[in-house]
Formats: sequence, structure tokens, C-alpha cells
Amino acid sequence: MKRYLLLVVALVFCLTSSCATSKSYRGAGGVKYKVVEDKLIETSYGKKKYAKYFYKQPHVKKNGNLYVMGAVDVPGDSSPTRCGMAADLQAKVELSGQLQSKFENQLQYCAEGFGIDQSSLNQIAMQSTKIDFIQGIYIDNRFWEKKLVRNGPDTYVKYTCYSRAVMPMKSFEENADRILKEYENKGKFTPEFEQKVDQSWDQFFKPVDVDDDKEYAIEYLENIQ
Repeated sequence: MKRYLLLVVALVFCLTSSCATSKSYRGAGGVKYKVVEDKLIETSYGKKKYAKYFYKQPHVKKNGNLYVMGAVDVPGDSSPTRCGMAADLQAKVELSGQLQSKFENQLQYCAEGFGIDQSSLNQIAMQSTKIDFIQGIYIDNRFWEKKLVRNGPDTYVKYTCYSRAVMPMKSFEENADRILKEYENKGKFTPEFEQKVDQSWDQFFKPVDVDDDKEYAIEYLENIQ
């Protein structure tokens, strides 16, 4: 009897944990579906294995450029050209958001001990990161993937388009310096604060040594915050 109970317990444990190798979920009406990965039908880059560094975190390379990825999904009967245009816009939106977030953190760090109000810091960050006023932003690479999506009872085709936006950090620093100088002239803060900002660029936009053509870049970029 004890042996029978042990077998039952072991079977239940196996089904609900480590022995259950296939992932699944329950949909409407409690129907159980297996999780199936998207099937790649066609790509803009042919059969070669594309560098997956495009999917990773935004980063500044040692060439002084900030790289940010944008991605957009559209139905499979759409034009990949239009999808690519939407991905270009999304990449620039992502770049602006990443830039503002990092620069806000930088300004807050530099403002310690200067007594600058938070609203002024937020205003500076917002004005400094408007990409329409930053020179030299461009899209350096695009590609798309056509996939068959199998989501439970639903099966459909979609395009996923990727674009990578590039911004010279020098252009952003010049734009931020101009905004900071305007606030300094209005008496919002002292030259010492602006000097501290100038000295902290690498701390918040630290360049990394990444070779896009090497496979190790895939794992390396996963650790970039």
C-alpha cells in the first residue's frame, strides 16, 4: 500500500513539475493548448543566420554612437515596406525614451547638493532629448521576418520588422549643453552643476566594446543595462 501511494505521489509530481517538458496553457472553456514557437516562413536576409545583437539592450559603442532597436508587428497581408517605415519611427521613439530616462538619472545624480528643483531637471531632460533638435540621427540597418504564429486555436501570418536607430553621442551632448547654458543664464543653477554634468557622461552612457560581427556579442549584450 505504501509503495502504491509513493508511486501515485511521484506520478503527480512528475506531471506537474520537472517531468512535464512541454509548455502549455488553458484557453477559453478550459481547453488546453501547447505553446508552439513561431515558424519562420521568409526573411529579408535570406537563409543566413542574422546577428541577434539587434534584439538586445540599447548601448553606446566605443565609436561614440548610441544604438537603439525598434520593432513593429503587422498582419501578413501588409506590405513589408510600410512595416519597415513604422519600425523606423518606432526605433526613434525608443531612442528618445531611452535617452530621456538615462539623462534624467544623470541630472538627478549631478543635482545632489545643489538644491535644484525636480521640475527644472525634468524640463531640461525633456527639452534636451527631443530628437528633432539632435543632429545626425539615422537608421543604419533594417530587416523583416515573416512568421506563422500558432496561438492555440488561432493560426495567422505576420511580419515583424526591425530597424536600428543610431545617434552620435557628441550631437546629443552639444544639444544638452546648449539647453543647460540657457538655464544657467536664467539663474536656475551654477556653472559648477553644468561642469558636473559634463564630467559624468561616461558614467551614464558608458561605451562598451562590441563587435557586431561576432557571435559572442549576443551573450555580451544581454548583460548591458
